Amino acid sequence: MKLSKAAIDPLVTNLKELIRKRFVIVKECGNAALVNSLKSFLGSGEAETIALASELKEAEFLILDDLKARNLFRTLDIGKRLIGTIGVLKFMLARGIIEESADTIMNKLEHAGFCFKRDLFRNC
Repeated sequence: MKLSKAAIDPLVTNLKELIRKRFVIVKECGNAALVNSLKSFLGSGEAETIALASELKEAEFLILDDLKARNLFRTLDIGKRLIGTIGVLKFMLARGIIEESADTIMNKLEHAGFCFKRDLFRNC
């Protein structure tokens, strides 16, 4: 599902703000050989994410949703915790970083075409 410009613009604005506040840090992966190797199994984004996680000693966890990428990451034993988008959202909801309700977040995810099980938001 392709998102419209109207849907993407607020996401870009929010991401830029997170980068400005240094909540999100943008880094480029230096190990092109590993990225290319991983691309034979995964998409570009997942391959670069896993390769970068192997380089960043300070990173505590990796955010991945793609099941194939998650499984490969686990077999590589990189030494980072694995979390998905739902886990990030639950963390943010629990700490009041997101002011919307879990139901509102779930509805927005579904509207955007994100596939997940609603019971993952249990106890939010």
